[in-house]
Amino acid sequence: MGLFGNSKRKYEEWTVCALVCTVDKTIKYIGFSKDPEKRYKNHLRDSESNNKKMEWIINLSLAGSKPEMHSLGTFHSERSAREFEQRLIGVFKAFSDDILNIKHDSFYKTKRII
Repeated sequence: MGLFGNSKRKYEEWTVCALVCTVDKTIKYIGFSKDPEKRYKNHLRDSESNNKKMEWIINLSLAGSKPEMHSLGTFHSERSAREFEQRLIGVFKAFSDDILNIKHDSFYKTKRII
């Protein structure tokens, strides 16, 4: 038995991902999940009241395409993943109207984004 017994600590992994437009190769949405593949499928089915994101996905679908999902980083805590996600959303919102995220924590009201 080791110093900490036989317990094996299982680490959760949270992945921050971007949905990328296959037409113009721009990032349209940033989010995080413990199961990115499942989350991607959910994005394609519904938009949790994000009408702009759903409209974009429908228009891509009508053109015979769908968004690509790209991993932007993996973290061992939800907090770290959320902070990274929020930083990226803040940066993209500051420089582009392409990002379709509608929820955005108050993180940017008190922290510098760059």
